[in-house]
Amino acid sequence: MQRIQIGKILRPRGLKGELKVQAWHQLPTNIFVGGKQLTVIKISQSGSFTFLFLDGITTLDQAEQLRGKAIEIEKHQLAIADDEVLTSDLIGFDVIDSSGKPLGKLRAIENFGASDIFDCGTFSFPYEDAFVIETNMTSKKIVVRAERLSIED
Repeated sequence: MQRIQIGKILRPRGLKGELKVQAWHQLPTNIFVGGKQLTVIKISQSGSFTFLFLDGITTLDQAEQLRGKAIEIEKHQLAIADDEVLTSDLIGFDVIDSSGKPLGKLRAIENFGASDIFDCGTFSFPYEDAFVIETNMTSKKIVVRAERLSIED
């Protein structure tokens, strides 16, 4: 099964193994941390942060060992609407201009807060309407406004 990251453990909170996490989606009961499947036994929300207790993590030392680790789930656990797509599914798509000219392949996606940045090796662009005309899931192509990109030869 393919796993996807849906959050990150920030730090322990308190002495009983509670964890402060940043979650990008609702956390299911079963998650993976450091490749190990763990069960969420209690979860709460405060502002933009999530706090949780995991089965078997009952001390500050145990919680500290999880600091900075990714929270993953199996991809099929994530409920997404028919008109939504996971950005990780776009890796490998061909990037073309509006005339159909190939410009490169999508190699990686980064997010620095404002928007997703699509990296094609020799050029990158934000995934925004000003740069992207269409994303075609069937043909696995992203059509861009090439005149707005700085493409190195």
